[in-house]
Amino acid sequence: MADLHKIPFELLVQILSRLPPKSLMRFKCIHKSFDALVNNPQFAVKHLHYYNERSSSTCILFRRTAEHKTENDKQQIYFSFLHLRYDNDVDDGDDHSLHFSLEDIHFPLSMGLKVRGPFIELPDISGTGLRDESVTILAHCDGIFCVSLYGGNLVLYNPGINEFKIIPESCLRDGIGFFVGFGFDPKSKDYLLVRIVSFKDLYDGEYEEHLVIQPPRAEVYTLRANSWREVNADNLHTETRNIFGLDCQTCFKGIFYWKGYDEPREYMSSYDRDVEDLKYLVILFDACDRVFHSVKLPECFYQFPLHEFILTVWNNSVVLYGFYRGGDQPFEIWGMDDFATTGINCSWTKHISIVLTLKAEIRVPLILGLWKSDEVLLLAKNGCLVSYNFVTDKLKHLPIHYLSHGNYNQVVCKRSIVSVNGGNKFESKDVISNRVSCP
Repeated sequence: MADLHKIPFELLVQILSRLPPKSLMRFKCIHKSFDALVNNPQFAVKHLHYYNERSSSTCILFRRTAEHKTENDKQQIYFSFLHLRYDNDVDDGDDHSLHFSLEDIHFPLSMGLKVRGPFIELPDISGTGLRDESVTILAHCDGIFCVSLYGGNLVLYNPGINEFKIIPESCLRDGIGFFVGFGFDPKSKDYLLVRIVSFKDLYDGEYEEHLVIQPPRAEVYTLRANSWREVNADNLHTETRNIFGLDCQTCFKGIFYWKGYDEPREYMSSYDRDVEDLKYLVILFDACDRVFHSVKLPECFYQFPLHEFILTVWNNSVVLYGFYRGGDQPFEIWGMDDFATTGINCSWTKHISIVLTLKAEIRVPLILGLWKSDEVLLLAKNGCLVSYNFVTDKLKHLPIHYLSHGNYNQVVCKRSIVSVNGGNKFESKDVISNRVSCP
């Protein structure tokens, strides 16, 4: 240990920035100066980029259903990191060259969950016997996950350092539903939660048959202030139509993206409300100026057959990827122009369109995520987890169990030591001190 002082400080930082978060948490316990280094915000930024961008593996967080119920017949779920990598990051076409490992997450008892080891007990919905599946991953950024707990309470949780923050109550308390975005604002150097909130429909007229759909409102939570504030959502509605968010949120270069739709604000009767009235689009929120925008999908997305597409970041751009519904339809990836450059007039470019030659038991799979530039993780109808390379048209089977259609939750993620409790606030004046004393 005494020889550590002989290592140049810059080299020591380079070495430590490549260690997993859990290893760094052990390392900081050795001495106060090491603790100060690991808690330094600039080191946290360096570790975030070095550890994830130079790693040969990809990390995916899954929610899975436990094989056995509790003694009182309660369903259990658990969350696991799936680490995937190829030998020397080269795919030689051999199934054995793809390596994987699983790492179960142990949630802190103080988070308010009923946990036993990695298992989380799901309570019954009172009087119905139905299961409450509300422990869900809503969003992710830089190793921090936004998780919805029992009853819809929101928590920011970094499992790499086992640190969490319970989010205070919304300032839009009369909402009946919401969609969340989570990401980093490069201007304020702060993490934001963005909520698009919907409200109860109104009925009027002599027989209360006239349906009026209230426009959405929005609010932003900032990690540094630990509070919510309502923001202008005028761009999410017009005099005749409302825009609402869906799932599949991502954040890229300070801009939040959701799949969404717009629909008429009024109907003569609730029976007139029809899914065919919905027009799907992409909702954007610019974290710098706190303004919402919307962008149309590619024209072919409004034609039959409908699409099952996911919004994400791929090869340093925002893309939609997925399958057409029904038949032997192609797997496609569509890229969006850089919104910061083109604005709401940005166009879409088709990068890939391939008809997959999948076996019968894997046909019409669920897409779990792009984990390489040319490889996508699929969940087959039989519960089999496979990795499909859409360039070589090859499948690789992974013996991962307890995933099923309609009962899974996952996100391709990073690992970090970024604090959610103020342990390393990002300030431009912060520098890494080169004074590290050794015991």
